[in-house]
Amino acid sequence: MSAYSYKYKRIKLSYELNDLEPYVYFKTMYYHYEILHKNYEVKLFETLRGTEIEKQFNSLEELMKNLGKLPVEIKEDVRFFGGGLVNHNFFFAHLIKDDHSEKKISSELLATINIEFGNLGNLKKRLLESALKIRGSGWA
Repeated sequence: MSAYSYKYKRIKLSYELNDLEPYVYFKTMYYHYEILHKNYEVKLFETLRGTEIEKQFNSLEELMKNLGKLPVEIKEDVRFFGGGLVNHNFFFAHLIKDDHSEKKISSELLATINIEFGNLGNLKKRLLESALKIRGSGWA
């Protein structure tokens, strides 16, 4: 797969895979980014190889919006692999490294957090407790 000509790719992370610990384990991040996410990218590339589809749709999102225009023999694979790529891109784009500060939170939101939870640390603790109760949360 040529990284230079292929346009439907995984996003580049703005953080290292271990930067989200202790909230998300490195092994979980590695598995989801380097194995699952990469596989969606590779399998979509393999599905589209030999077609002119990349010339028709300039972005992954545009490709996914136009599944109905694809040849029936590849439509389901494009939906599955492209959908997995879009979903993982969305997921990883919304994660950030915790810099342990409150500077990125608006004063209005921080005031609400302080009223409801006492402080930001308490909110984080409650979110973590809640997340750990979800089966498949990546913590086991």
